[in-house]
Amino acid sequence: MNRLIHLGLAVAAILPLTAMGGGPVFTDLAAGASDASIVGFNPAGMARLTDASWRTGLIVSYSESTWEVNSSGLDQSSESDSDSTMLIPSLFYVRPLNESWTIGASLSATSGMGNDGDEDAVSRYLATDWSVGSFTFQPAVSYRLNDAWSLGAGVGINYTVYSWEAAVFNGIGTPDGKVEVEMDDVKLNYILSAHWEASATTRFGLSWRSEYKPDMQDSPDYSGVDPDRQSDTDLELEITMPQSVVAGVYHSLANQHWLSLDLMWVETSEFNIESAVVDEDGGFTPNPYQLNDTWVVSVGWGMPLAAQWSVGLGALYVHDPMDDDNRSVLLRADSLWGLGASIEQQRDNGMVIGANLSYLFTGDSPVETPQLPIVGVIDGEYTDRTNLLFELYVSW
Repeated sequence: MNRLIHLGLAVAAILPLTAMGGGPVFTDLAAGASDASIVGFNPAGMARLTDASWRTGLIVSYSESTWEVNSSGLDQSSESDSDSTMLIPSLFYVRPLNESWTIGASLSATSGMGNDGDEDAVSRYLATDWSVGSFTFQPAVSYRLNDAWSLGAGVGINYTVYSWEAAVFNGIGTPDGKVEVEMDDVKLNYILSAHWEASATTRFGLSWRSEYKPDMQDSPDYSGVDPDRQSDTDLELEITMPQSVVAGVYHSLANQHWLSLDLMWVETSEFNIESAVVDEDGGFTPNPYQLNDTWVVSVGWGMPLAAQWSVGLGALYVHDPMDDDNRSVLLRADSLWGLGASIEQQRDNGMVIGANLSYLFTGDSPVETPQLPIVGVIDGEYTDRTNLLFELYVSW
């Protein structure tokens, strides 16, 4: 199964995948506050909504890729083709209590990363499949200070699932075995935000989301592996999901066109998966990923098309969080560009029906490892990658 690495580390790990904001490719995240989805990005913006509001959506994510890799130790090369289709639902709700206070909640998939199944690749002894993803329920509240300013806060209840599979070398001429681990945990994090309506046409938003650290433990499950090669101790993982800050501006023009600009900083240098063998010495591993902090920028534009209809365009750039020398077989992060378009209908009963289509361009993610046991030096890259996001949503 293809994992979310095809969306790029910074996007997949940090941007809530269950809503693309007010337009395609994650535009208008922090400032527009036009429907209930703002509770997931900037709870302070809920103060703009004067009536109880819902938004529900479904993202269809399609990814396919070709990964070519060579192993000096095995003196082999392989080419792995993979593809997948994922369905990602979301739900948002906002309810004003009075002129000052508004409450809301979101249910969404807020992070996801990993690597797809290279079961026949020469890198299979490191991993054939791994992923980590979080599903978040976030209640939130906003308080309107005056006609221009509002503040917001929320608590994220994050259910995180980690899975890992790898082949086990049983000897020359002997079929490989398999080892797999699957574990989960629930941890809290927090979001604080502000929203400023500078004028009737211009709005600004700012939000900070804290890091959280799921702590999980499980016994490896072996199949087709010589008992002498199996471990009877548990594996413990502590995963650091990094903090982020997003700032945005939304401006509407006299001709009813709108523009948005969002800038996000993600402390991806703190992302880590630390492991330890329970009941044995050795402690935790150091950070193996050597990531850099990441910047994300998105630009959106929209305009009315006809009575009750409007369209939009968006562009996204995610800075590469890894230097080429630090990229690994397990984490093939690279820079990302995105382009998208949207269409929306405002119905007579106040309901809005819309669709977003986005195409994501990712780099080749070239990898060259140091000398490793059995497999030697591994070098590879993607020769073909396609990533499409299609969202259908309804708000009322």
